[in-house]
Amino acid sequence: MDNTPSVPVPKTDVSVFIGPIELGILVAVFLFGCSVIQGHTYYSTFKSDPWILKALVTVALLLEAAKVISGASSLWFLTVTSYGNPQAAFAKFPPAADLVILFSCLSGAVIHAVDNVNDP
Repeated sequence: MDNTPSVPVPKTDVSVFIGPIELGILVAVFLFGCSVIQGHTYYSTFKSDPWILKALVTVALLLEAAKVISGASSLWFLTVTSYGNPQAAFAKFPPAADLVILFSCLSGAVIHAVDNVNDP
């Protein structure tokens, strides 16, 4: 028999945590759609740009897509996989949330590279 005393977990309002995450993911998906439209406009308008610039724009769009997918996966973990068990949802960081941070950093670096290639 286990004599370890169990510590009661206080009741928390998970909407305080999950609500902002869900809103952030929805805004990120909307802004990703804007980025896709901007990328399409770039490719159809500036056909004579150097290939390196086009490649950097492609990489930036792919990283943004990966970031949105990772964010959606994190939201899925918090709302579907951990449904009904808020302690499990917040016991560990969602696995894909680490990727959101990584893809955000890489995307920022690529976007700065695009800006540096574009400057004379």
